[in-house]
This record gives sequence, C-alpha cells and structure tokens, in this order.
Amino acid sequence: MNRLASTFVAASLALLASAVIAYEILLTRMFSFLLQYHYSFLVVSGAIFSLGLGALAVSRFRPSDAHRWLTVLALATSLCICLAGVFILRQPRAGVTFLVIAAGLPILTAGAYLAMLFRTWGHDSQRLYFWDLSGAALGTAWIVPAMDLGPGAVGACAAVAAAAGALTAMRTSPRHWGLLSSGGCLAVAITVGVFLDVDLDELAGAADKPMFRGLSASQNPGRIVETSWSAYARTDLVDRTGDTGLNMYLDGAAGSYLFRFGGDLRRLFFLRTEAPCFPYFFGRRDHALVIGPGGGADILFGLLTGWRQITGVEVNADAVRMVRSRNQYSGGLYDLANVDLHVGDGRSYLERSDELYDLIALPLVYAEAADLVGYQLAENYLFTREAYAAYFEHLTPRGRLSLVLHDHPLMVRAVATLDDLWRQHRAESGAILDHLVIIDGTRGGSEKTGRVHRPVLMVQRTPFEAGTLDTVMATAEELGLHVFFAPGIREPEPLASLRSGRLLAPGIDVAPVTDDRPYFYDVTPGADAKLVTALLVAAGLTLVLLLSGLRDCRVVDARPGAQRFVALSGALGAGYMLVEVFLLQRLTLILGHPVLALVVTLFGLLTATGLGSVLGQRLPLLASRGLAAALLACGLGSATLPLAPGLLEWCQGWSMMGRIAASLLVVVPTGMLLGLPFPAALASAKVSREDAIPWMWAVNGAAGVLGSLAAVVCAMAIGSTWIPVAGGLCYLLASLGLARGPAGPSTATLTTGSRSALVVVALVFIGWLAVLYFTDSRYVSPPNSGIRQVPPAVPDAVWPRSIAAPSATVTF
Repeated sequence: MNRLASTFVAASLALLASAVIAYEILLTRMFSFLLQYHYSFLVVSGAIFSLGLGALAVSRFRPSDAHRWLTVLALATSLCICLAGVFILRQPRAGVTFLVIAAGLPILTAGAYLAMLFRTWGHDSQRLYFWDLSGAALGTAWIVPAMDLGPGAVGACAAVAAAAGALTAMRTSPRHWGLLSSGGCLAVAITVGVFLDVDLDELAGAADKPMFRGLSASQNPGRIVETSWSAYARTDLVDRTGDTGLNMYLDGAAGSYLFRFGGDLRRLFFLRTEAPCFPYFFGRRDHALVIGPGGGADILFGLLTGWRQITGVEVNADAVRMVRSRNQYSGGLYDLANVDLHVGDGRSYLERSDELYDLIALPLVYAEAADLVGYQLAENYLFTREAYAAYFEHLTPRGRLSLVLHDHPLMVRAVATLDDLWRQHRAESGAILDHLVIIDGTRGGSEKTGRVHRPVLMVQRTPFEAGTLDTVMATAEELGLHVFFAPGIREPEPLASLRSGRLLAPGIDVAPVTDDRPYFYDVTPGADAKLVTALLVAAGLTLVLLLSGLRDCRVVDARPGAQRFVALSGALGAGYMLVEVFLLQRLTLILGHPVLALVVTLFGLLTATGLGSVLGQRLPLLASRGLAAALLACGLGSATLPLAPGLLEWCQGWSMMGRIAASLLVVVPTGMLLGLPFPAALASAKVSREDAIPWMWAVNGAAGVLGSLAAVVCAMAIGSTWIPVAGGLCYLLASLGLARGPAGPSTATLTTGSRSALVVVALVFIGWLAVLYFTDSRYVSPPNSGIRQVPPAVPDAVWPRSIAAPSATVTF
C-alpha cells in the first residue's frame, strides 16, 4: 500500500474528527440540562476515555483492505451517535454508568478508526495529524450555530460522520456498497435530527432540578411556554401562575422571573417588600448597574424606586430575546428610555467601562456550569476578589454593591473574600463588617436557626453611619424584613469572629475566591470528593493501559522495542490537556463570553497544533534528540503560560476583535509548539514498530482525560496558575527520557502536502470567520427593538415612612 494516504482518506479523517469533537461539545450541552453540573463533567470525561479503548480494540486486527474497514468504522460512528443521542435524551435517568457507556460508544468507534488509519499510513502521520486537527478545529466552530437546533444537532454530528464514511468508500472496490451504506446512515441521521427530543416526563418525575420540580408540582404544575437551545444554555419559560408572571430557567436550574407588567407600577406594588428590592431604596438613585437581570425583576426594582438610569448586562442572549418578544406582557421593560441593556459578561463589560455607578447589583447570579467542551469544570469570574475590586472601582464614593446569594455558606464565603480584599488595602481584619448589612431573604427564619437563606448583602464603599443604619433598621421593620447583620447593632457568629482576626466557620471553605481559584460555589474545604474519586479511577485505568502497552511493546526476539513511544504518548496526552484547560479557563475572562472562548481559544489551539504538525515535517524530529529538543521547547513554553493572563489584562478595554487578536497571539504559538511531538512520534513508531501505534493512541486518550481531571483538581486545590506548570513538567520529563534513550530511526520525514495544507487552512479560516460573525450577532450584540418608551411614573405609596420620597420627578 502507498506510504501516503490519499486526499480522500485525509478528508475523511478531517470530517470524522470534526464530527467527534462536535459530538463531545454537544454532549456537554445536553448533560448540562439533563444532569447536575458535576455529573455532566464526569459523564463526558468518562465517555472521552472510550477513545483509548477503541484504539486498543484494533491493536491485533490487520485488515487486508483498510479503506473498507475505515468506511465501516466511520459509519458505525455515525449510527452510534444516533443511538447515543436517542438513549441519552429519552432515558436521561438511566444511571450514570449507562449514560457513560451510551455516550462513549461513538467515541470508541472513532478511536478504532484513528488507530487503524495511523497504523496503516504511519509514515504520513504528520500530514494526517494536520488534517485531523484541522477537522477538529472546524468542528468546534460549526457546532456553535448547530446547537441552536437542540437535539437536532445530534443528527448533524451523525451526518458529518456518515460523510466521512462516504469519502473512504470512494477508495474501495466496488464502491457502491459503501456509498449506499453511507446514504442509509445519512437518512438515519436526518430522521434523528428531525424527530428526536427530550423526555420531559421522565425529568419531571425525577424532580431533581428546580424546573423539573416545577413541571411535576402537585399545585400549579408548570407548562413550558417557550424553549430555546444555544451553545450557551437551554433557556425555558415556564408558566406556573398564569397571572403574576413566568419562570425563566437556565439549563433547568438557574431561575429568574418575568413579571406581567403593563406599565403601571401599582400592579407590582408587592415587590417593594421583597428582600432583593431593599438595596434600591437607599442612597443616591442616579445610575444602577444590574449584572444578570434575567427576566428583568431587578430592572423593575429600579423603576419602582425611581432610579434615573438603569443599565443591565445579561450574558444569556436568549433571556433578553424572550423578554423583548413579549413586550406587551412585560411592558416593554428592556426598551424603556431609562433602561440600557447589553448582552455579554457583566464583569468584562464593567472593566471596559468608564462609568461610575451608585449601585451595582448581582441578583442571584447562578454561575455553576459544565464547560462547553467537557474538558474542564469552571465557574464564571463574578465572585472573585478581583471582581469585587473592579466593582468598587466603578462605584461612586458612597455607592453600594448588592449581592443576592443562595444560602448561608455562600454568604460566609463572600464575606471572607471581601475581607481579604479589604486587608489587601491595609485595612484591619474585620474592617469589612463596618461596610456591610445583610438582609435575610426568608423573613425572619434566621432568628430561629442562626442561618440565612437567599441573603442580600449590601456592601457600601464607605462605612455605614449610625443615622443610615437607623434608617435601614426602621425600613426593614416596616417592610417585614429581618436584618441578619448590621455593624454595631446585630453581629451574629460566624461573622463576628472576624473582629478577632479570623473567620471561624467550620465546614465552610473560607479561603478567598480569586481569579486563580474561581470556584465560589464549591464551599466544602478541599477538593470535591467526586472529582478526586474520578481522578483516582482515571489514574488507575491509565496506569493499567500504560503498563500493558509497555509490556506488549517490549523487545521480543528480533523485534525492536517501542516502549518509549508508549510512555511518551501518555506524557503528551496529559501535558496537552493541562495546557488546553488552562487556556480555556483563563482566556474566557479576557474574551468576555464563554461561547467566544470556544470559538476563539479552542479553535485557535487546534488549528495551530495542526499547523505545527505539518511544519514539523521540515524539522529533524524523527531522531530522538530532535524530538527531545521539541519536547523541551514545549515544556518551557507551557511553563511560561501563567504570565499570559497578567499580560492580557492590558487588553481588557480593547474592542472584541482586539481581544480576540491578543488571545490568539498567546494561543497560536503555543499550539504550534505542541503540534510537533506527537505526530513525529507516530511516524517514528511506524518505522520502529507499528504495533505500538494503537497503544500510543490508547494511552494518549486515557492520559488526556486524566490531565483534564487533574487540571480541575489542581485549580480547586492550589490554583490554576500551576496547571500549565504541571503540563510543562510532563513535556520536560518526556524530553529527558528521550534524550537519555537510544538515537532512534534516522529515516527522513515525508515532506508532502504543503500546498493542500494552505488550501485547508484557508477554508477552515473562512469557515471560522463566518462562525465568528454568527457568534457576535447571536451572543454578543443582538439588535434591540429600536423602540424607546417613556418610563412609568413612581407612585408615592411605594416609599416606606422612614425614607423621604423624591421631591421631583425626573423627565426623559
């Protein structure tokens, strides 16, 4: 057989890689809705582990017609994607084990495809690896608009895999059976894409998320009014009351409320007694910023209390669209003359703004989410020490920060982080307490339990004065609210312990939340037990695969050993994934939207890795010392990545295209370096002992999952700064092992496909630009209605007796 794979085979590889990575991203999106976010991450990680098992399954299989079997495996991947999608969406509570098995089947067949292809054309590994990564990069792009189809995107992934089978079928003889089979798989994919949907009845019966409980409630069961899928989340509007308003859910969990509002604030007079409305009564009511308004409740709080200007920043574009599409129902809330709404990440917007605000409000922003590619578990950056510093920098001298949190442990953790921020500015420990008032959201429940639920934190830039505190206490009493904490008046434990220099809160992680460790919702001290268990299981399985591969590839009789290639593959899999997770996590803050992190960071990294592979053909990488030098460069480059976020902070105020360009300046050189070693090692293994290639794919895939889990545990335990350092260490250890090993084969690398590589890169780049334009219009800057309505008049009766009503009405 020709040492060079045909263009049909290379293009088939690109399509299959595109389908598989798109399927992995889609899995994360579906599981984020179906499961709790920890389980979503674990299930997807377990499924990806199947890639290595698939490679191992064909290690002893030597077909006489590789094209025919590649066609079979590609079409099997297509059918398995359909079967997995049907099982997952129709049996979402089948159990984690069954979900992992179902989700992993397409990845297992894809792993077998990769191992067979690279073993057959191992001499051409560097060129093929370029096609592999280019296809994967394109998959990260096209799946973003495809996820608007919701479950229909399953059919899109299966259709692309079927097309991969059709391309390899073109090289079989006779080819008609392969083309007919590909057509049949395509028909199945289209059918699944059109008719597949989620079994909401089973989810409602499980009742393990707020939306699912609402759908199955015995009183006022919910009815879904509208559903919208996107690359960011699934957003649902659910009608439970029929009159007061609609519940809005994000991935079935993060709830907000869209009130029925016809323009008369007297209809919503009851909102004045809600705890989240309390901060809007106090101080100068000039300009308020609401981060995460959702259905618009906090916008109504600002209107009800007469704020002159209200700016909202909502990361979920579908939430904004749903409110605006119901202007008659919502009273045109987001299109009033004194309401200015933006779509994007609230902190990113704030750090690019020069405005000062009298109030910055974060109303129950629910930040838990499984990452889009399933390789990391990250929250957003709204509750870190650096975020709080940005909020206070954008407050007027007597401005206030309002935080609405879920429960008592999160309140304690927020106060601990705020105290750390104050101490960084040379304040005494506990000085934050003089700036803090906490309102219990359960109307006095904390008096009995000593714990708050849905607490509202008011943090003033200057210490609260005695007169202001008297007004706060009187207003709370009149509105039927309970003040849990007020400096010098009511200081319960554990917050009072801060006065003595240390916050004593057993069972709660009181370490400050930082951009380096942004896991605000993980309140239990130490790493999450489920993640540690998954890490140990992944480590054990990877070790078993590694030892088995080393044993199988040892020197036997006259056959040379290839153990170093198997060990090298493990180091490369873990190291690459550690670097990838770090870049995805930290560049999300710079880019300003999680979908942009997918479209820019992951796309850029995969494309650059593919370019590094094809450029490596011109370097002496097949010799051990040449490969060791490349690994050394990868290690040193990875170890310097912790400097990147600090340098990119200078770009925070730039336009979106400027921030994208700055991010790519970090991602592209890194990816090109990391693209050198693995394909060169595959080509070397083909020369030395091709039996090692399936083992290399198996160990590399397993180590990649191990690396992603290790990255999350590392970030939670000691901070994400150390993730690329650990990745660099993997590369450096591999370099040391190769440098001390035998010289290796001296066969020259095949330098082919440079012209076709340029064409592929050009096509992929054009596709990326189209998706980038879609992402900007869909997620970052959706158009407003263009209608600006006069804000409603504020009724005098809204004001508590302890607060004087405004003397004049502001005109617009």
